[in-house]
Amino acid sequence: MRTRMRNRMGLLALALSATLLSGCGTDNLQKADSKVEIEAADSLLAPACINGKYGYIDANGDITIQFKYEDAQVFSEDDRLASVKFSGKYGYLDANGEKAIDYSYDYAGVFHHGYAVVCKDSLYGVIDTDGNEVVACAYDTIGNVAANGLAVFSTNDTYGYVDMKGNVAIKAVYEDAAEFTDNGLALVKKDGKYGFIDSTGEVVIPLEYEYAESFKNG
Repeated sequence: MRTRMRNRMGLLALALSATLLSGCGTDNLQKADSKVEIEAADSLLAPACINGKYGYIDANGDITIQFKYEDAQVFSEDDRLASVKFSGKYGYLDANGEKAIDYSYDYAGVFHHGYAVVCKDSLYGVIDTDGNEVVACAYDTIGNVAANGLAVFSTNDTYGYVDMKGNVAIKAVYEDAAEFTDNGLALVKKDGKYGFIDSTGEVVIPLEYEYAESFKNG
């Protein structure tokens, strides 16, 4: 379903399935207080909760990764890694339940296109599947990495885009900005008006609209 953007809500906030914009807390990830809860997942394994502890089950309901974590997210697109919280810090497990990336983050998101958003000391960056910090944890907010390898970031309430070498690809000159969609365009806001740019920062659709929505499905 397409969601109309409202000026009071940031585009980046709308784009993130698990919002990352209010610091490294995980209130948005808190589950209900039920005895058992299972989170939907398009994966071979699904995160689930029993008595406040999280683990993973398979499609038969069998426990595949023990329930000992404080939080757990879905596995990435290739079912390779999943973010979990252990002893107050986030890291990543593989599908065998083995630690793949150390528990060293205040928040760690789901991998998209081989990259995941992480948080340290209330600042955000990006790691790859080997745990390398390809974008330093230096930004106020950062969005999921798009198919073109760019992620929207904010610093001092201005928005731009960074590539996966840690370079600023599009300068932070926007009042708001969303992730790039499959058609290669990103919705941005400047001087109170919305429009669309491409991956080079070139304006493709003029910034002349009072509101707009990101394109869906290309």
